[in-house]
Parts: sequence; structure tokens; C-alpha cells
Amino acid sequence: DSIDLDECFDKKHHGGSKRVIHHYSLKNYQRLKDTFPELVEKFVPGSYGENICTEDLDEKDLFVGDIVQIGEVKARLTIPRTPCSTIDKTYEEKGILKNIVQTGHYGWFYEIITPGIINVSDTFEVIERPYGKTCLHDLILQVGRKQEPNIDALKELVESKILDDSWTAKVRRVVGS
Repeated sequence: DSIDLDECFDKKHHGGSKRVIHHYSLKNYQRLKDTFPELVEKFVPGSYGENICTEDLDEKDLFVGDIVQIGEVKARLTIPRTPCSTIDKTYEEKGILKNIVQTGHYGWFYEIITPGIINVSDTFEVIERPYGKTCLHDLILQVGRKQEPNIDALKELVESKILDDSWTAKVRRVVGS
């Protein structure tokens, strides 16, 4: 699965069937602008590497396994993004990666269920929520040991097979399995 004309810089750590669409939020960009006001002009949609940017959603609003409709595309939310050192390099400023990790505003990925065309004016809708016990933000904080884990919900995510290998391993370390 791929997005036509999309480029992936680091295929070792990016891409794959569980990471087809990368989504980030204008809310998250605004948080970065508030924290790093000297870099306001750099925090623009697409600069974080996302394919989709929406205004009102963030990691507290969505859950692993959510099925979404965006234009003709039906997709399943699979994993949070794992932020890396290229973030500081991209924005030419140290501390942005640290801030993103501390706040848990990582962005997230989808796998494609039904391919199609997405237009700028298309709406975004969560049409199904099969695993609604732990939002993305809580998952990120629990895996990062910044929040008490919901062991049952984390085990359910591992058993769902929705997470990729990397996130499955992270969650298993927390639940001890």
C-alpha cells in the first residue's frame, strides 16, 4: 500500500502496510508554536512529515483500531508515530524532539482498508471504534511509563494484531508478556 507520489526518506524506519498515512494535527503545531515562538514560521502543515493534517483532532481524540473515512479512503488507525532525532534536524532546533516525547503529541499512522482518492475539502469521520479503552495519548504515556498502564486494554491491543512489531514489543514490555 502506498500514496501516489509520496516520498519516504528512511525506508528502514518508515513506511510499510501499517504506516501508509501519517496524520498530524494543527493543535499539535499550535502547541509547538506556543513552546517555540521563535520558530512559528517553520511549524506548517507537512513539515512534520504528515500526509494529512486536521484542525481539531489530536492523540486524545483517537484510539488504535479506529476505522476512519476520509474522502473515498477507509483506513484503520494502527500506531502512534515514534518521534526520532530527525525532528530536531528538520526544524534546525534542539529540544523539539524532547518536547514532543514529553507531551505525547506524536502524530499517528493508518493502514488502508479501502483505497481511493482524498481531496483537501474531504471530511474526516471516525466510523467505527472497536478498541475504545485507551486513547493514543494514554497509550503513548503508558508505554513511556509516564502514566499507570491499563494492562487489560494494552493486552487487548497486542492481541488485536493492529500494532506493528515495534509498538507490539513496546506494549509487551509494559504488560510483562
